[in-house]
Amino acid sequence: RNYSILIYNSRCEKMTDKHQIKEIIEDFKEDLVRHRRNLHRIPEIGLKLPKTIEYIKKELDSSGIKYRETKTVDGVYGLIEGKNRGKIIAVRSDMDALPIREKTGLSFASDNGNMHACGHDGHMAVMLLTLRILNQIKDNLDGSVMFIFQPGEEGYLGAEKMLKEDLFKDIKPDVIFSSHVGSIFDELGDGEFGIGFGKVMSSLDTFSLKITGKESHGAEPYKARDPFIATAEILLGVQSIVSREINTKESAVVSFGKIEGGTAANIIPKSIELEGTVRCTDENIRNYINNRIEEIAYHTAKAYRADIDYNYIYGAPVLENNKDLVKEFIEVLRENMPENEYKILDRPTMIGEDFSYFLKEIPGFYYFFGSKRLIDGAYHAHHTEKFDINEENLYKVVYINIMFILKYLSLDN
Repeated sequence: RNYSILIYNSRCEKMTDKHQIKEIIEDFKEDLVRHRRNLHRIPEIGLKLPKTIEYIKKELDSSGIKYRETKTVDGVYGLIEGKNRGKIIAVRSDMDALPIREKTGLSFASDNGNMHACGHDGHMAVMLLTLRILNQIKDNLDGSVMFIFQPGEEGYLGAEKMLKEDLFKDIKPDVIFSSHVGSIFDELGDGEFGIGFGKVMSSLDTFSLKITGKESHGAEPYKARDPFIATAEILLGVQSIVSREINTKESAVVSFGKIEGGTAANIIPKSIELEGTVRCTDENIRNYINNRIEEIAYHTAKAYRADIDYNYIYGAPVLENNKDLVKEFIEVLRENMPENEYKILDRPTMIGEDFSYFLKEIPGFYYFFGSKRLIDGAYHAHHTEKFDINEENLYKVVYINIMFILKYLSLDN
């Protein structure tokens, strides 16, 4: 299927036939759903995604789109060059899944113990169709479109690793954007767009603590240096950092997610291990919390004759949108969507995203699209075994992506 899109550009007049764009997307809707379901069946985790990469490359080949591959991780990127030289706009899709056993009951559910429980299957489907259409109308582009398929978003910092391979050495985009499909923001209804100015997603750090005492029989606690007591006090003390030490106007979260220790009911163990996460929207607060966790843990452990081993890992930084580009994106929403189908987000989410690494290098933005589907009569959160998206609305994301790219690459921008 080949189409010719009529686009006029000049310093004083610009017209893009949005109706023709919509007609093309309508014709490809079945392919969009097919991609999403095919990718949903083969979820892979981390930085090596052989089946996913094979699918992406096959579809790019069938669309006649040239691409390159990163060496140390399974990433794919390339450039769709327009007829005229101009600016370069980049768009990114993540690809990895989560180690969750799916229980959606969908006919295309995965059965390999992993699951696309965060919408990345939808992201890839949207990207594939966006690129296919852009490649067909590339002679009307006053510039080029860089595309990035990135692995390892779910805690593996794939964006940072692609950058370390000099991703932008040969192709340096002027701007970059990406999006998330799902239900991260409660205020976004199904099929609604959302975008915020400035900081929209938090930093994403992890920490671990090992509290070591002395083991003993449970009937003789006086012979032990009980790590459970120190652990309990550390848990309570660390939870007071945000509630009692951080300005209430700021956003910060400290959560423990894992505790391991002990072998039997009648044995006081030698050690207990804890793991947690820290989310912030301010770098100074991020560093402050790191220092305070260590101080509280160290002095509390000493008070109970225990020792600690503390490790703090700085992950993805705060994701901050470029305000001027957000204004341009909002203008595209106003021109192409009903007013009740987009919202300006006034607060950040404490969920993190390694797309923030790209935004440290290139001006850009990240937007959200509300998408959720009932499973067993309820909507289920991201990263859970029954999470699902409404694939029938994904075409809207393709449309807005294309309209923003066309507007940004217009001569009068």
